[in-house]
Amino acid sequence: MTFCMPLAGRWVGARFSRRRGARPAANSRRFRPVLADVGAVVEALEDRNLLSAIQNLPGFAANVLDRNDDGSTSSAVPLGFTANFFGVSRSTAFVNNNGNITFDAALAEYTPFPLTTTSRQIIAPFFGDVDTRSLSSGVVTYGTDTVNGHAAFGVDYINVGYFSVETNKLNSFQVILIDRSDTGAGNFDLEFNYDKVQWETGDFSGGVDGLGGSSARVGYSNGTGGAGTSFELAGSASPGALLDTNTATGLIYNTNTTPTSPGGVVNGRYIFQVRSGVVAPAVTVQVNDGGFQRSMVTSLQATFNQPVTFDSGAFQLVTPVGVQAVSLGVVNSTNSSGNTVSTITFSGAGIVGRSLEDGRYTLNVVGSRVHGVGGATLANDLNVNFYRLYGDVIGTGTDDNFDLFEFRAAYLSSVGQANFNPAFDFNNDGVINTVELNQMFSRRNKSV
Repeated sequence: MTFCMPLAGRWVGARFSRRRGARPAANSRRFRPVLADVGAVVEALEDRNLLSAIQNLPGFAANVLDRNDDGSTSSAVPLGFTANFFGVSRSTAFVNNNGNITFDAALAEYTPFPLTTTSRQIIAPFFGDVDTRSLSSGVVTYGTDTVNGHAAFGVDYINVGYFSVETNKLNSFQVILIDRSDTGAGNFDLEFNYDKVQWETGDFSGGVDGLGGSSARVGYSNGTGGAGTSFELAGSASPGALLDTNTATGLIYNTNTTPTSPGGVVNGRYIFQVRSGVVAPAVTVQVNDGGFQRSMVTSLQATFNQPVTFDSGAFQLVTPVGVQAVSLGVVNSTNSSGNTVSTITFSGAGIVGRSLEDGRYTLNVVGSRVHGVGGATLANDLNVNFYRLYGDVIGTGTDDNFDLFEFRAAYLSSVGQANFNPAFDFNNDGVINTVELNQMFSRRNKSV
């Protein structure tokens, strides 16, 4: 494909090409750039291979839930230790085919209901209509093993299909409960791991070809509706948000782990610490609205797993060398789950138009200055690395031919026109003209 566009009285042609990467190793996952980084690693700028987030331990495959649709274990199975889940000691759980475990009773429901209003006691790594009846689907397995020297109970959903007996798309995910009685009786870590999320909905939940409809939910609840006792991960019940095809908010591209988490930063892994029966505050961060463009970076959004309050300086921004001062504005709100969402905006001399200047930035969320239910603080500081590069609407970290193609479509447009793209409006005047054209070509093939 070729295209041309005017530059200083002449036409410049460009041809698209994409380098083919090496075939991934058997124990790795192929993925596009990490576009909404919530760990402490720099956003990826090229295709890479990721080691599996799923912990492949033989004990978690020791017991098999026979091929079924909407089935569960016939009785609650032992965890191998006692977990204090919101004040109730649990040593057994029901393993349910549809992407969840429950403490109160087996669950056959296939259309995911809101976890923040349910009366069920549930932990759901991917509450959706799993169907393992096809021989082309994997089966659900479960059992006990050890993780980092601690007793653990895990459930594996590896290469599972969806209703009705569909396997053209497969998911691989896992839930682990890890005994942390070394820190106090009943304490445990809850871990969700994802290697592949290709479908989100079964046919009887409004899905078509595994997509759309009442899509999957991720989170937990103790069934009381009390503050801080339930949580849904951002993107739950939002068609397309959790899938591998969404490189901004897909489960495998993001994490809430930090360098001090067990195993360090692992994309596709989400850890929640449960101490004295209460889930410790945890946070995920999105750049802008969670999309992948980095041409204009105007805000960040921090979503917590419970209502929280902040001390002064809870959010700190580290700017690149040479960038002028930037001040942070924080507006806190409550989402439909009753949890805190902090929208962080920027002001000061280091703002160009309405965006940060080009460069790499780090948002520090200071754990000791974030207070959740019962006064618990964020387990660790979270360092969120991100970048801004004007013109990079594709989110690869380079202004390349793909970005230029998008710019061509928006050139000479203004607010209100169908082809106007605000991500190209460099000076925020509502018009994309020669000002933006010069900015684009001054960054031609530039990377951050």
